[in-house]
Amino acid sequence: MESAMNLKFKSVILMLFIAPQLSAEAILTVNDQPIERSSFESQVNRLTSQGVAIDNTLQNKILEELVVRELMRQEAIKLNLQETEYFKTLLQDARATILSELLLKTWYDDVQILEGDVQAEYDSRLAFNKDETQYDLNVIVTKTKQTALEVIKSINAGSEFAEVARNLSIDVSSELGGKLGWRLSNEVIKDISNVMVNLPKNMLSFYPIESQSGWYVIKVSGSRQYVMPELSNISDQILRDLKSLAVQKKLSALRSEAKVK
Repeated sequence: MESAMNLKFKSVILMLFIAPQLSAEAILTVNDQPIERSSFESQVNRLTSQGVAIDNTLQNKILEELVVRELMRQEAIKLNLQETEYFKTLLQDARATILSELLLKTWYDDVQILEGDVQAEYDSRLAFNKDETQYDLNVIVTKTKQTALEVIKSINAGSEFAEVARNLSIDVSSELGGKLGWRLSNEVIKDISNVMVNLPKNMLSFYPIESQSGWYVIKVSGSRQYVMPELSNISDQILRDLKSLAVQKKLSALRSEAKVK
C-alpha cells in the first residue's frame, strides 16, 4: 500500500499544472497568477473536519503554503516538466486516485441512514463500553525514532509537552498541543493502547512507539470510567461512522466481484 505522502503528492499533480486555468474567485495572486479561494477553503475545511481550530496564524500558514506551491508550479512549467514521461505517468496515476476519491465521496453522499439506525448504534456502543476505562491521551508523533528520543529527553528535562508538540509533532493534534482527548483502549492502535493503559498519570512513555504514521511519544493526563456523551452531541459522528461503514461494505463487494487474473 502506498504511503499517505505519496498519495497526497500524486493527487495534487493536476493542481500543480492546471489550477491557474480555472476560473474562480482568486484570494491572491503570485506573479500575476491566481490562487483560488476554493483552494484555501479546501485546506481550511480539511483541518476543521479534523478538529483543528483555525486562527489567524494558521490561516496565514495555509496561505503561505499555497503561495509556495504556486511558485513551484510556475518554476516547473518554466522547466517544461509537464512534457516529461515521468510527469505523464504521475498524471495518469493522479487521475486514477482522484477518480477513486470521487467515487468514495459519491457513495458516501448517497448513503441514507435513518434516525433509528443512529439510535440503535448509540445503544450498542453504550452497552459495549459501559464498563470500560477512558484515558485522557496526549501524543507527539515524529518521523524518526531519534527525534522521538530527543523529545522524551527534552520533556524529561523540563520542556512543556504541549509546546514540544506544537513545534515538533507531525500529527494534526500538534495544533492542540498534542491533546487527543478521552480515548478508549480500543480506539487507538494496539501498541499505543498497551502503553496507555499502564502509564501512570502525567508520566511520559519511557520509549518511542512505532506505527505506520511515525514514532509516538504519549502522556496520559488522567483516566475515568467510560462516560457516554449524550446522543445529541455525537449523533453527527455516529451518522458519519455508519455512512463510512456502508461505503466500506460497497468497496468490499466491488472487490469480491472483480475478475482479477
